[in-house]
Amino acid sequence: MARRSQRKGDEILPNQARFGQTLRLYLRALAMNWRANRRLALFSWGLVLLGALTVPLQIWITAFVIDGIAALTGQTSAAGQNLLLPLALATLIWVVGQVIAELDMEVRELLSEQAGDYNRRLIFGKATTLDLAFFESPSFHDLFTVAKSEAYRVRSLAYQFTVLVQHTITVVSLFALLAPINLWIPIILLLTALPRLVGVLHFNRKKAELYLSNIPEERMTYYLAWLMGERDPVKEIRLFQTHDYLIDRMHRAHRKYFSKLLKIVVSQEKWLTLFTLIMAAGTAFIWVSTGLQALAGLITLGSVALIFQGVERSRESLFQFGYTGGYFAENTVYLQTLFKFLDLSPASVAGALARSPEAAGVSADLTGTIRLDHVSFRYPGSEEAVLSDVSFTIQPGETVALVGENGAGKTTLVKLLTRLYDPTEGVITIAGRDLRLVDPQRYHQQIGVIFQDFSRYDLTVRENIGFGNLAELDNAARVRQAAEMSGAAEMIEAMPQQYDTMLGRVFYENAKDLSGGEWQKIALARAFMRDVPLLILDEPTAALDAFAENAVYNRFAELTKGRTTIFVTHRLSSVRMAQKILVLKAGRLIEVGNHDELMAQGGEYARMFRTQAERYQSGGE
Repeated sequence: MARRSQRKGDEILPNQARFGQTLRLYLRALAMNWRANRRLALFSWGLVLLGALTVPLQIWITAFVIDGIAALTGQTSAAGQNLLLPLALATLIWVVGQVIAELDMEVRELLSEQAGDYNRRLIFGKATTLDLAFFESPSFHDLFTVAKSEAYRVRSLAYQFTVLVQHTITVVSLFALLAPINLWIPIILLLTALPRLVGVLHFNRKKAELYLSNIPEERMTYYLAWLMGERDPVKEIRLFQTHDYLIDRMHRAHRKYFSKLLKIVVSQEKWLTLFTLIMAAGTAFIWVSTGLQALAGLITLGSVALIFQGVERSRESLFQFGYTGGYFAENTVYLQTLFKFLDLSPASVAGALARSPEAAGVSADLTGTIRLDHVSFRYPGSEEAVLSDVSFTIQPGETVALVGENGAGKTTLVKLLTRLYDPTEGVITIAGRDLRLVDPQRYHQQIGVIFQDFSRYDLTVRENIGFGNLAELDNAARVRQAAEMSGAAEMIEAMPQQYDTMLGRVFYENAKDLSGGEWQKIALARAFMRDVPLLILDEPTAALDAFAENAVYNRFAELTKGRTTIFVTHRLSSVRMAQKILVLKAGRLIEVGNHDELMAQGGEYARMFRTQAERYQSGGE
């Protein structure tokens, strides 16, 4: 006997734990709505409470009036004056109920807007705290997609919760009116409604789980839709005529998902139709019984009216209770995913940056030597080393060029030097301090960077440049200085609104469209916005024409004066001014020296330089 009880207890505990987890989930979601706007949340909940009480009050007063009218049959009209107050009160309650319903709808809409804004800030704020390694993970993108696209469920949960509370109060109040007349009425209503509620909970949860399992395909659909809606991909899609293929691929993905959804919906409707019929049968039984009792003179006309109205409104509330409960079950699945995203630990992904308490608030001493000691690196989830046993030093104020064939590891090395990743093996030190013992945020404020795949913001020129140093975004002189350093000032000042000109053609018809080279000048200006001791430039002139590139490199010594500068380039004619050239091949550092030294060695650098020179001389470029 004791053994059976123990087994039963083991079965109950997981359900209790699951209930506790779900409850905490809902309370956390409601707290998010509360923090979004406390006044609106309080006002909304107050309206819900008042609205829930108007229905049973109105039914109770109506029954009282009907009994009063029946009692006054055959008496003088003067006696009927006693019913004027109840009639006036019934009318007042009805008017109040209408006003509350209207106010409640508007307040919910306002609260929904506030909650939506709060949730977006929370989600994207969290994303900014996560290392680049997360964004290399498909499973993270699945999580992030659900968090972004389904965040509205947090604010809709507040609405659903208020609806649930409203219907609960209404049902409890109506049952309190019906039970004294006949206790079996609320019992029958509850028992016949229960199967439908359980069915809705089950099927809504299954639909939510199906959606989450389909997120990778859903992301692919979003990506294909993005391709066909963006200007740059559209050029190739039109020329190669791949639009029909892409549309068909979207359709195939949807059809696969739809076929699974259809099976759930068909099964759901079979069961819910049966459960609805059971509920209707219970209601019909109550009505027939009430009619027979009235004919037998066992209950008054007022009680008949109360039962008919009370049963109907109870049935409606229980029906809606089932729908809302179903949404709760569905939202539970989504909220678990959302909060899993919001609770991600920065260290919970392979390749995350090391975070030591010793590093908090510590800046790098960039007046010291930068040293890489036997550095190797593999991207998270890959066994292939992108960099292998790389060692070199960079002295303060030195200009260093990284060169090598495509895939040699140059951009990966830039990611390590900018501390977007930590080495898999080996160590990077600055002034003798391990870079892992430097605060990443502080370090990022100390360096100026331009990447090969730099961002093009469809915002104003001022914002595109000023993003390099937000503290100086409104400093017109500083923004203009950065533009002059990159060679973009003349182009910008020829624009109608100059630094307030919108770039790109996504949002406004009168925005300015730029060529690839012009965008690169803007990106270069962004890097120059910071007066920092370390500049790291990955292919800073790749999109510039020969004249513009020459102008930049002619001023390179002036632009980088007093700074340690590391730049990556494929155009070897531009590396001659570098004091040190690092040659990478297949992830290994194979040569180090200046231009003359490397040419004298006759190695990989000399071979690449002569190959490019021959192409220029023969008209190959």
